[in-house]
Amino acid sequence: MHSRTILFALNADTPDVQITQAAEAAAQDATHLICLLLGQAPALPMYAYGVPPYGGMNIPDNWSETVELAQREHKDRVDAIEALLAKSGASGEVHPALSVTQDIKHHVSRLARVSDEAFFAPNLRDTPDVLREAASGVLFHSPIGLRLNGSVEQKAGRVFVAWNSSEAASAAIHAALPYLKKASEVVIACIDPVMTVSGVVRTRA
Repeated sequence: MHSRTILFALNADTPDVQITQAAEAAAQDATHLICLLLGQAPALPMYAYGVPPYGGMNIPDNWSETVELAQREHKDRVDAIEALLAKSGASGEVHPALSVTQDIKHHVSRLARVSDEAFFAPNLRDTPDVLREAASGVLFHSPIGLRLNGSVEQKAGRVFVAWNSSEAASAAIHAALPYLKKASEVVIACIDPVMTVSGVVRTRA
């Protein structure tokens, strides 16, 4: 039985070594790993868009071949990642998501809703638009937490908590409980707090 499910969002350029490390860490912790392979579908060139009623779509002659090539390359990368998961002995699956940038958040949120936590491959930072849409899918369209500047195999020894008594902070703390329990040190910071009755700690002399 698997204790947790982790969503690992990556793209075709994510190094095999990072995928293997994530898979081996998942296998060691009896975690189910969902790899979401994000890819940007080919976009029609600007000249292809006509202005009705004066003109219709001007589809390039090689457009179907361009799309088929992108789909084939995406499928080949899915097969390669599945082979890496199998070699590591991890329980995992690979989901392809070849779409326009604006739809990435929907692919991410769909899988985030059946996961306990989300990680992003570090190289997603090289495509800021993709990173922004993927983060939106987790943060605004799912109930789970997102770890940045970390990896599946990395353990959180020290945790810094920014607390302000809001629902967002409470949700973030609950999502981070597995890390808070295992951390050797947890620092809680309240920056410019608004003192309320619930926020006052009462002591007796």
